[in-house]
Amino acid sequence: MFKILIIYIFAFIIFLPKVCYSFDWHTPPDKWSEPRVFHSTFENRYNEQIVITSTEITNETKKCQYSDNKAYWFTLQEPDFMKSDPWSTIIEIFNERDYLINIQLVDHNQYEVKAKWINEKLIYIQVWWGRVLGSYLIYDVEKEQVIIKEMLHDGNIPFQQYQQVRDKE
Repeated sequence: MFKILIIYIFAFIIFLPKVCYSFDWHTPPDKWSEPRVFHSTFENRYNEQIVITSTEITNETKKCQYSDNKAYWFTLQEPDFMKSDPWSTIIEIFNERDYLINIQLVDHNQYEVKAKWINEKLIYIQVWWGRVLGSYLIYDVEKEQVIIKEMLHDGNIPFQQYQQVRDKE
């Protein structure tokens, strides 16, 4: 009987944090002063929604966002949100090669995709797949690869739930 009790206590100690904190919180929501976006490991099922290809350079006039060194640029082609979903956004990147890199973010929600230069060669891209789940990636235009990607989570619901529990105590 005592061994069974020890096993239950051990299981409780080991698995309770995993149940209560299904994320590896940097700081759990009960310590937050307000809701925030938090991050987790990238979920590979979203790889299919990030399509990277290359295309020919055209002479179209586009609204370009230049890097600090003015050598590279990107454009953001947003979907027509007045039409029904699915929506896709295309980011075209020029990196002094004889082609453009296209990053297509397929089937995202109605929030605008954000893209901005971090420095002369890195682009931060943020996309929301739904109301509370998104991703960010950092793309290196010289290496032509994603160097970091993580999931984003809107922290409003966890914050509210922890506040409700605290208020009941």
